[in-house]
Amino acid sequence: MVKALYMVLFLLPLVIMGQDTLPNKKEPIYISKTLTVYPGEVYLDSVKINLQKTFIDPKNIRETKVFKGQSAKNISGAIGATLITRKKKGEIVSLKVFAATTRANSKNDTITIVVNEQLITEPDNYFIELSSIKKISILNYEKNEIVPDRPTTMLITTKSYKKKKK
Repeated sequence: MVKALYMVLFLLPLVIMGQDTLPNKKEPIYISKTLTVYPGEVYLDSVKINLQKTFIDPKNIRETKVFKGQSAKNISGAIGATLITRKKKGEIVSLKVFAATTRANSKNDTITIVVNEQLITEPDNYFIELSSIKKISILNYEKNEIVPDRPTTMLITTKSYKKKKK
């Protein structure tokens, strides 16, 4: 009897810790015959994106939905996949490509990009929807001429940006 009690006390933590109470993060969520998504991911017009590194126009969003998998139906607070649908499918380009095409007349090879007062250190990993741009300022001009020795700084403000109060 004592051995059985010890065995139960020994195995109880293993049984409790072995229970998977959250849905599998790798569990596929089938949206349609052509679209399969995964929990915790964000999709823009059925294409996976990193929302923290993509600047989209908030006025161009038709709807945002969160889809959860089969195992999440029994668990509240389960993580789902987010699908964002836009009204108009405008062009989304990397900040590196955008900066290169915007300052085509510049003679500088180096450029610093700042979006919404945030310094972008890897512009090829960040993307911007062209319709989301509110204002662009390119700093290295002096009397309307480009100064070749001065590094170029591109300041971009998007429509969704709200300046922080100090």
